Amino acid sequence: MSKYVMSRSLGFSAVLGAALAVTFSQGCSQSEPLCRTGTGSYTIKYTLLSGSGACANLKADVLLVNSYMDIGDDGKPALETFPAALTPLALATLVDEAQERLGLDPRADVDPDPTHHTYAGGRFTTDEPQNDFCDIPRPSPVIQQLPHLPEVPADPANQKPALPEKAATSIAYEFSDWHVYFTPAHAGNQFRIHLRYTVDGDACEYDGRAALFASRTSCDFGDGTPFPVACNAEAPPDTKLANGKVLFLGSGVDPDFPVECDRETLLCVLSRDPPALK
Repeated sequence: MSKYVMSRSLGFSAVLGAALAVTFSQGCSQSEPLCRTGTGSYTIKYTLLSGSGACANLKADVLLVNSYMDIGDDGKPALETFPAALTPLALATLVDEAQERLGLDPRADVDPDPTHHTYAGGRFTTDEPQNDFCDIPRPSPVIQQLPHLPEVPADPANQKPALPEKAATSIAYEFSDWHVYFTPAHAGNQFRIHLRYTVDGDACEYDGRAALFASRTSCDFGDGTPFPVACNAEAPPDTKLANGKVLFLGSGVDPDFPVECDRETLLCVLSRDPPALK
């Protein structure tokens, strides 16, 4: 998991924990579950709808997703509608690289524009699901202006290879129509979403489908070959990876969800658009 994603997610987790602590301490309860997402690593499978050039290379990615309660001015949880946020791991990995190569603190922003963020956020339009879906029509945009990265020579003593120079680049994820599947049995762990993805002026449109994989997102056997059984909710106890270690956990996906191994990215993905159940 990206260091940048992990550090940025701490704030979301702190808000969630504080809100829940207040809720339980006051004995509050809700007759119906409120709209929210699951919290953790989702994989998203993208389908290109239009566009070409530098933006047309999205296949699948990992999204860190969090849903939480706001604390109101009175210090109590705001129990109307939940905010939710997501961070694309591919972008966070680029930010990690820039931070490391420029010698920045892991929590420092590589893009100095305070209006640019690595996460998209929004608030559900209703407190309860409508027709089994909870919607965030237009989350805030993800925008990063990544700086020029100079060449880094090899470091044989630490077994680090040389890194080539990288040009400055501009990346934007504009998500919309975030539809979260939400029922009492499947509370916010799969969704569909639209994306306008722009790289250095080239813009592409995608549809995406995503599901929460709590334990494992990869279906790499360990040597770069597909390992579809790794996407199952639970893996056979005697399954071994190429490095000899026992795969004692499955992917942690909801066992009711149809999933598959994406052969291009070696990520476990939802095999159909939500609502997708076996």
